[in-house]
Amino acid sequence: AKWGGTPYPDHRAMLDAGGIDAVYICTPTGSHALLGLDVVARNLPLFVEKPLDLDLKLAARFVEAAEQRKLITMTCFQWRYSPGYRRAQALIDGAPVALVTLRWYWTRPPIPWMWDRTLAGGQLVDQSIHLVDVGRGLAGDIATVYAAYNERQVNQDPEFHNWDAYAVTLRFKGGAVGTSASTYALFPEIQEPPSADFALRDRLVRVTDRGAAQFTPQGV
Repeated sequence: AKWGGTPYPDHRAMLDAGGIDAVYICTPTGSHALLGLDVVARNLPLFVEKPLDLDLKLAARFVEAAEQRKLITMTCFQWRYSPGYRRAQALIDGAPVALVTLRWYWTRPPIPWMWDRTLAGGQLVDQSIHLVDVGRGLAGDIATVYAAYNERQVNQDPEFHNWDAYAVTLRFKGGAVGTSASTYALFPEIQEPPSADFALRDRLVRVTDRGAAQFTPQGV
């Protein structure tokens, strides 16, 4: 009421009330597909936060329903549209990549529901998915995945139901190999930006949320 909004008993009542041009779904991950199916059933264009869902079958149903109705849809993978990503594309320019290194160092998320992996999926699903997306875009799709992770190694809070850290090994279809390291174990003041590194024969290309850089024998 403070901001002039209209309250509804649930999302279906809101959708059925009409007057909606498009829908943004920015709820906990496990609710994305079910909400999306209700939006698609009403022929409304939508934007949904990544990933589509924690349940792969539900996510596939969601995609199929949207495609059948030919609706305008968008999943929030903003890194792939960033100036840094576009610059990295130009710097790599289709050259073969030997090594991909993805890194996301963080603390426990400030949003409490993200502490629960049954709601958010864990850091690899909730944050590092952006780096995996960048890796696939610049080095090709992934063929093989091996993973190790730990739980309650350092985060002992009884309300924290998530993994502390992941170490993932990737093999790309184009021949590159890679790793993805991510953690919720660090202190809140950690300022190290997430990054994706691509090692080529004559250059290293680094993508962060601040842009892209190239390291060569001539300098940065």
